[in-house]
Amino acid sequence: RWYTAGTSPPPNAHMNTEQIVVVEFMRRKLAFVFKELQVSQRFLICMELLIRRAQQKQALRSLTPTFPPQQTQGRQCPTPRQVHDAAMTGRPPPSAGK
Repeated sequence: RWYTAGTSPPPNAHMNTEQIVVVEFMRRKLAFVFKELQVSQRFLICMELLIRRAQQKQALRSLTPTFPPQQTQGRQCPTPRQVHDAAMTGRPPPSAGK
């Protein structure tokens, strides 16, 4: 019998039944078989937490600019060439206004 995460199995579930957790990735599905209900539920919760953390890190990465803005109070931003040249030499880019 199949049931989804968050729903509890029927109370008359037998102790000798196998618990199967299917994890669906982008191109593959993996099935994990457990003998105990609590172990399968713990595994499922850990997988959900890992997935949520990976999604958070991916969202944070997409919000982080490639070149973080520096404190440029009253100065103009450096040009792309200045940023490139600074990256090649390892020095911070000069302000465009100087």
